[in-house]
Amino acid sequence: MFKFTTRLTSQGYDCKPTSEGTITNQLKEYYCNLTPAQLAEYICHGYTVCPSYPNMSVAEKTPISYIGFDFDHSDVCCEDRLNMVLDKPTIAYETFSCTEHEPRYRFIYVFSQPTNGIGFSKFRNSLIYRNGFDDQDPRATNINRYFHGTNRPVLYSGIVYDGSLNAFKLEEERWIDRQGTPAPIPPSKHTADGTCKVEESDISELVSIGVSQELAKFYFSHSWRELEAGYHPAEPIKYESDYIQVENETYAVAPEQFYSVPRRYKHCRNRDDKYDVRPFKWKDGENRGSKLYQAIITFRILNPQMSSDDLLYYALVEFLTYYENRNKDGRTFKYNRVEFAHQFVRGMKADITIERKPLRHPKLHITSALVNKRAEVPKALAKERHKKIMSLYDSGLSMDDNLKKINETLGLNIAKRTLQGIVSGSLAPAVDRENVFKLLYNPDKSDADNLATMQDNTEISRATYYRLKKRLVDGVSKC
Repeated sequence: MFKFTTRLTSQGYDCKPTSEGTITNQLKEYYCNLTPAQLAEYICHGYTVCPSYPNMSVAEKTPISYIGFDFDHSDVCCEDRLNMVLDKPTIAYETFSCTEHEPRYRFIYVFSQPTNGIGFSKFRNSLIYRNGFDDQDPRATNINRYFHGTNRPVLYSGIVYDGSLNAFKLEEERWIDRQGTPAPIPPSKHTADGTCKVEESDISELVSIGVSQELAKFYFSHSWRELEAGYHPAEPIKYESDYIQVENETYAVAPEQFYSVPRRYKHCRNRDDKYDVRPFKWKDGENRGSKLYQAIITFRILNPQMSSDDLLYYALVEFLTYYENRNKDGRTFKYNRVEFAHQFVRGMKADITIERKPLRHPKLHITSALVNKRAEVPKALAKERHKKIMSLYDSGLSMDDNLKKINETLGLNIAKRTLQGIVSGSLAPAVDRENVFKLLYNPDKSDADNLATMQDNTEISRATYYRLKKRLVDGVSKC
């Protein structure tokens, strides 16, 4: 049966709720997957429903599956309008405050596929134009608008619409009232440990990707923390590619095809007043869903023989350790158990032969156990090369002769400018102009000859030469 996600209050009301703040807070915390008929039953029993999220900035990014039209100041009653419209609503009902002289009612249209943004606006404008809804309340068609239920009978037509307003009949039309329909089960609160309402199809979806029936049932019937503590994986997980060791195992660099689970850490003091490294969790607004998707794919790439049961466990532990489930508002949460399971299934079904999101650039990943800063590896390798070059450098030869000698001896192909930079210290921090002066200065030569030799080998001005000579040769201190 066709289902969609909607937000709703934790209880039904017998009259119009007066505390809007309470309603908004409940809509942020409670939601579930319903059929169109179940939505009509909740409305009939006084539940307030919202197709998206009460906050507009979040609602604009959230797919919705139905739209409502309010008629509060219309000259046409609900029954007459139902006979006039071209597109019959999925649900129609009179509101709490409807009277004979002031008819107030609401039409709700359910989409066959979730939509947002442009699709929502197109659907709304088409319905207004095709059915002459010029007298509807324009505020009611905002994407974050919520709709109070009723204490009157509700018409359920059994019709849903696609993006082109083609009608699809799901069930026979019927009236739903409180006397003939049992009160629906109150929705479960969306909590940090993933507690929510679970359908049999959710369990079957996990089983379809290789998760055992036993673990799938345990996952949906226990909290996340109970699963983390009670399940024992058969083998350890590998979360990043191996590094390439350089020199005498002092440094390490990543290979060209390097994969790593997206994680981050922070340094803080522990109880013993010593620095400790702890996970720094990804928060709302930092693409948590995309990063978790990457993590699941990376686990599959690096652990091709691991069972689906172990992968589910490690994906959950990864989420609990490195992700903040609570959203910015402090009351709602990113995932419940069903949503996390859907994300896990999505990552397990992804084609890892073409998926490249977990791939990291080799220069950006260096093992923290060996090197603390990312730049240390290239600096260290360059420093070693500079030492070998300077050990062959002969101040008695010209720069061109030194360049030819070094390239032939070390098998390099460096340019003259590069060698000048190494000698002058522009590329090697340990070699500065003072060291160059000490290396090239010859007391048996005149100042003109020494200056010419230094300028042939490095960039040094006449003023710098005499300043260094006074300080290093004549013993005059720098002012």
